[in-house]
Amino acid sequence: MITRRRFLRAGSMFVTGAIVSPPFSLRGEAVRPQLVVPTPAQRAWQDCEVGVLYSFDLAVAAGDRAENNSTRKTWDPGLYHPTKLDTDQWIDAAKAAGAGYAVFTATHFNGFMQWQSDLYPYGLKQI
Repeated sequence: MITRRRFLRAGSMFVTGAIVSPPFSLRGEAVRPQLVVPTPAQRAWQDCEVGVLYSFDLAVAAGDRAENNSTRKTWDPGLYHPTKLDTDQWIDAAKAAGAGYAVFTATHFNGFMQWQSDLYPYGLKQI
């Protein structure tokens, strides 16, 4: 009968041997591990390091901000009418902060879509 201690010792030796010994195949030839290398596009994105996420949505435009986006309402799309919105200023600020990229949230927790679409009833198309 095998004791728990012998079972654990044999198991740890098996695992250690599997980790340090080279991989093999059932056909007999050695299988060489392939390194996963990021694509040039992935490397370029990684080199950006710092990014900015803009979440200007209908709640902000309506002036109804709540902590942790806890307000779950459907606002009148007519409230979304920013007259002094300067998105070029946003990008300038992101560049000044050293950001390599910026993302504008197209829709947020309340579902207001910030592009025009005939397929969705709650967005810029309804303004």
